[in-house]
Amino acid sequence: MNYSSYSLSSHQIKKIINDKLNENPDIFYYVDDYFIQKVIDSIIDGVAVAVEENNKKLLDNIENLLEEKQNRRDRARGISKRYFGK
Repeated sequence: MNYSSYSLSSHQIKKIINDKLNENPDIFYYVDDYFIQKVIDSIIDGVAVAVEENNKKLLDNIENLLEEKQNRRDRARGISKRYFGK
């Protein structure tokens, strides 16, 4: 399944976080240490990847839930997948 049309990519998530940080540029005046900036960048990257993976998992689960719901409806109607070779 192509998830890109249903969820945000990690790049889009990073952009949203960076845009939010840039709303207050004065805070970076106090964060002038290279290593602290690297920690912040690593946190942003980690959050972006985690959100992207979570979105994919949610979409998979929605797909499975819909399939289970259809299976319950089919069973209630007396329709079995084994008759259709699935």
